[in-house]
Amino acid sequence: MADLAFSNKEPWEVAEEAMNKLVPDLTDGAYKIKKESGAIQVFAEGPDTVPLGPDGYMKNPPSAYHKDAKLPVRFMGWRCIYYTVPHGYLEYLFKKVDVST
Repeated sequence: MADLAFSNKEPWEVAEEAMNKLVPDLTDGAYKIKKESGAIQVFAEGPDTVPLGPDGYMKNPPSAYHKDAKLPVRFMGWRCIYYTVPHGYLEYLFKKVDVST
């Protein structure tokens, strides 16, 4: 088990390029890959239509990833975290905001 937790990581540029080749097979929507706290974070947009639950609330928002997608937990030595964000959200999620006044 310790071998998984402390395995050698490939350089970020190599892992990012390989993940960019893998993710289009996992989702149909837009996606963004980031490096944070020693992990690969994959943000994928969910579908633009969301089925509503009782009283108009989303009961279980659908995943952005294919139903049978095999999302790797470890990838080239990196820990992987997958997020589903609302459709159109990536445009604003990583937008740099000028806070100078």
